[in-house]
This record gives sequence, structure tokens and C-alpha cells, in this order.
Amino acid sequence: ARELPETSLPLGALLDALQPPQLLTLFTATLLEHKVLLVSSRLSQLTAAAETFLALLWPLCWQGVYIPLLPGLLVEVLQSPVPFICGVHTSTHDAAARALPSLLPQDAFIANLDDGTLIVPQASAALPTLPHAHLLLAALEAFRSQPAPLHHSGSADEVGNPPAFPPELNSPDAAFPIRLLNPYSEEGKIADAVSTAQRAVVRH
Repeated sequence: ARELPETSLPLGALLDALQPPQLLTLFTATLLEHKVLLVSSRLSQLTAAAETFLALLWPLCWQGVYIPLLPGLLVEVLQSPVPFICGVHTSTHDAAARALPSLLPQDAFIANLDDGTLIVPQASAALPTLPHAHLLLAALEAFRSQPAPLHHSGSADEVGNPPAFPPELNSPDAAFPIRLLNPYSEEGKIADAVSTAQRAVVRH
């Protein structure tokens, strides 16, 4: 029940593009129904990142506007007053920023997946802290600690050996947090988060 829903898209398209604290900020903003704009020069990354973002919300379901790849001709959609998760090509973003008046929403969280930056609207700078935020950060950090090739395939190496994980994820505590650790202790919760991140790596 703790696993993310299955997806054939690479989770690393989003989780490798931004730092864990930035991802946690985006996650919090989405739970509070803010606008989220993903920007990239690679169209395939936009779709994969948007789908990954929805997967992270599981078991919740995003009820706002969802456009993983917004066509440039429809850029005025960004002026919509309702919450949205949208992906736009860098050229579309730049054109919207140059428009007079600017078509970029002033109340949107804008994540640039190319340079790893996150613009937080001034009115939303002080978001509330999520319960157990440190557990979410631990899981995201564990994901990013995996070797880069595993972030795309999770398959065996050229000689057929299974993919190698960092030593801390091969320990019994990380593999079986519920059996060997009290799941209600802080150590058990962190190990469980790390274990969940390890299982997610296989689906990159």
C-alpha cells in the first residue's frame, strides 16, 4: 500500500531535475491547490515530469487543470484563475514572459527543469510545513543517491549482474524496516521511507 503507482515513465525526469527541498515545496504547493508550471527545453521531459508529479500525489488525485504539454498557441491558458499543473517548452515560457503585459501568472510556482531552479511567488513564500517532512526528504535523498544509470532503467549491468545499490540501502534495516525496526519509531519511519524510495528506483 505504500508503493507508488506503476508508471513506465522515468521518475528521474522530475526527481533528478530538482533538489529534494524544492520538490517538497512543489508537493506542498500542490496539496494547497496552488498553480504549478514546469518548464523545459525537452518536450519528453515535460510529460515524464508531469506524470511523475501526479504519481507523487498518490493516493490523492489532482482535481485541477492538468496539461502536461501546453501548446504555444494556447499560452493564455496560464492566465486561468484556477489551480493547474502545466508543462511548457522554454520558448513558450520566454514568449509569455516577454509579452506586455506578461502572461506568466504571478501566483504560480515555476520549476525550470533545465537549470534546476524554482521560483516561489512572493505571496506564497511561507508555506506550512508538512507533517513528517523529514521522512519525505529522506526518501527523495535516497532516490537521488542511486547511480545515474539506475534512474533510467534499473536493469542488470552488461555482464548480467543485478543493479547495485548504495551500501546503506543494502542493509537489513533498509530492506526489512517493519520486521527489524519498530515501525512507529523515528528510525523505523526513516528506514521505511528509504525502502520505498529503493523500490521506486526499479521503475525508473
